[in-house]
Amino acid sequence: MQEVTRLKKLENFIKQYGQYYPKEAIDFILANFNDKCDADIVLQIRSKLDLIAEEDDLYDGFLKILAQYDLNKGDILEIASGFYPILAEKLAKQPNIRSVTAVDPRVIPSPLKQVQTEKRLFKLSDNTKKYTCFVALKPCEATISIIKNAYSFHKPFTIGLCGCTHFTYINQLLPISYGDWEKHVEGVIKDNLEDYANIYIDYLDGRYNYPYKIFTKTYKN
Repeated sequence: MQEVTRLKKLENFIKQYGQYYPKEAIDFILANFNDKCDADIVLQIRSKLDLIAEEDDLYDGFLKILAQYDLNKGDILEIASGFYPILAEKLAKQPNIRSVTAVDPRVIPSPLKQVQTEKRLFKLSDNTKKYTCFVALKPCEATISIIKNAYSFHKPFTIGLCGCTHFTYINQLLPISYGDWEKHVEGVIKDNLEDYANIYIDYLDGRYNYPYKIFTKTYKN
């Protein structure tokens, strides 16, 4: 696709949705709207505008994990969606999805009637009884709350880690690594896993440029 066409698509997007982004976010998008930038704020828009081939689109790759475990159905809660709820929109177009609710302090409204957005933080204390499944791609500091809430309400989930650490306490004398965070997350999952549940770990193909673990919890039949 010619660069002028790509930029025209971006211009039209900003005209429609720019009001929901802070100025510094718009500046970042304009400066980094290219194939090499994999920041979520840019990828979401490029995916929305069909500027990424489906076989290379991270969000489509993530949907394949959900399908693998038959979790792409019912009423989905997407947690930490980011600005544009592109994953929620792609989920809403799946044949067995009734509704998708995207929760994030920055999330903007979706034009799809099947997608509800809630501009707020997800909390451990949230009542999530009505949802079929939790979905989260790079949920950052919400990761542990998702796992524990899913245990409280006995919900399956698929969580793709974000590639950074979110320990609530850091000892300056004991340096931590991303590997430490992965182990911590896996430990919290195992500590909050029902006897009748299974946990799986997957990775996406390298073409998605997403090398992080994806944890899925399902329940035994």
